[in-house]
This record gives sequence, C-alpha cells and structure tokens, in this order.
Amino acid sequence: MNSMTPRVSIILPNYNHEPFLRERLDSILSQTFADWELIVLDDKSHDKSLDIIREYAEREPRITRVIENEANSGSTFRQWEKGIKIARAPLIWIAESDDVAHPEFLAEAVAALDASPGTGIAFCNSQLIDSQSKALPLDLDRDDISEGGVTYHYAKDFISGKMLVNNRLYNASAVVFHRGLYDKVTTDLTRFRLCGDWVCWAQMIAASGSVAWMHRKLNSFRQHAAKVTSHAKKNGLEMMERAEAAEILIGLARPSWWKRNCMIGYNAVHAGKGAGYDLQTQLQILARWRDRFGSLLLPRLVFMLNAASKRLTGKKADPYS
Repeated sequence: MNSMTPRVSIILPNYNHEPFLRERLDSILSQTFADWELIVLDDKSHDKSLDIIREYAEREPRITRVIENEANSGSTFRQWEKGIKIARAPLIWIAESDDVAHPEFLAEAVAALDASPGTGIAFCNSQLIDSQSKALPLDLDRDDISEGGVTYHYAKDFISGKMLVNNRLYNASAVVFHRGLYDKVTTDLTRFRLCGDWVCWAQMIAASGSVAWMHRKLNSFRQHAAKVTSHAKKNGLEMMERAEAAEILIGLARPSWWKRNCMIGYNAVHAGKGAGYDLQTQLQILARWRDRFGSLLLPRLVFMLNAASKRLTGKKADPYS
C-alpha cells in the first residue's frame, strides 16, 4: 500500500454489476487527475464481479482495499459508511459501480473545491445512459440555465431552491465532497432504500458553506431494470420514503408557508395521479403523507395554483423548485 496520503478516496460499492464493472473501472483508471486511492466493496455478489475486481486489483496499486462481504449488507449506505471510515483522503467520491465517469470529472471537481475553501461539495451534470451505454433522451439537468463553467451557491439557498422538491444531486457518482461533512449526517440512512442520498446530501450541504455546480455532463448515470430505484418506484416505496425525506428537508430549509405547501402539494398530486400504482398503493402513499403533514387538500390547491401561475406567465418548469 502506498504510504502517501492521496487527495481523493474513491469508494466503489458493488453488488451484481458484472456487466458494467469493466467500463466503470476503466473510467476511473482513465481520470486525468491521478492522485487517488480506490476502495472496492463487494456486497456478496452472485455474479462474476469479484473475478473482475481481483483482476484489476492485481495490476493497479492505487486499488488499496478490496472488501468482500461474507453476507449481503442489505443497504448501499452501510457500504458507503464502511468505505468512508477506512478512506485516507480528505476528499471522497462515491463511484457507483454501474455508472461511468468522463476522464476530466475528478480534475474539475477537485479544482472547483480548491478554488473555494468554504465549499464542501462539488457536483456535475449527468448524461443518462442505458444498459448498453447508449445516451437516453431524458435530461435531468433541464433546469440548468448556465452557459458552462462552475457556479457557487450558498448552502441554505441551494437547499431551498434546488433540493426541496426533488434531489438535485440525483446521482452519487456525480458528487465529490469533503470527508468531514459525512460526520454531519444525523439521520440513519439505512432506513431508506431510495431517498437516503437525498437526505444525506441535504444534511451535508447544510453543514457546508456553499456548493460548487459544474455545468458539464461529466458523469454518465446508468438506467437499467436491475436498479433498486426501478423497483422502488414501481411499488410506491419511493413516494412513501419521500414523506420522511420531505420532513427533514423542510426542517433544514425552513421554507415560506407558500413554498412548504407547494412542495407537499406537488407530492400529494403526483401520488394521487399514481405512477402505475394500484388503488391500494396510492392510498398507502397518501396516508403516509397525511400522517406527517395533516390534510393534503390545502397543499394540493396551493401547488395547482402555483403551477397554473407558472403556465400563465410562461415560466419554464423547474423539476427542483
């Protein structure tokens, strides 16, 4: 093991992502910023993931640890925590094993953080790709009106403006952060299957001075049928988890009465419409939201009035505010 402390510790949690691992690992090895260590955690995969991981570890000295779980942990956040605890670097990149990085991702993220000492988190835009690495048409960065470069945003403003309705840091692979910020996460993330990263980033941002937004698609966010998110969205778990996440986000952002009700109403309307949910699932989702926020009638009305106002004034829809 190299005794020198690297600038970045890359945490790669993997579970049954054999089809994507070589492309992921090659994209890490191809980074133009080379001062890193890689910690790979395999969560008891049943495919040939470990064969690939061991092959790369034998020839790449910067892969400093390969941790093979004897039993599946049941939570990617347990893997995050395990990796961060043994990381040696001051900066952390959680590189999900099914995503792909642009060669300049780390260089630009580190430069953005170095340029602003009070900034704790840097993230970039992402290109969605399918299981064959082909670009998908959906653009989750359609709110970005910048012409490029890096912009810096005060933590509270960013949470209120870009984290309250949906998770703007929607893919961990697009984020680099100061290691100490993870200690500021006070919620047990293992309670979540889908929304834990939303809560995690929000609490870390709240503890940071500002956020650096890199306005380039330096990350490829893979969509495929085996993703946990795909199953969680279909069975309604996402919408039920969002109720707890929303309560935490509201506590951090302290939004106005109008914005608070818009946010709750947005979720109530979308749950009511359903996303292929059966009636029983819709009722369970709405019950979870009522348990936390009371009657949803007023929030629905506020949200619909707000949406109508935006349409009348020609404002572009922003999925994050």
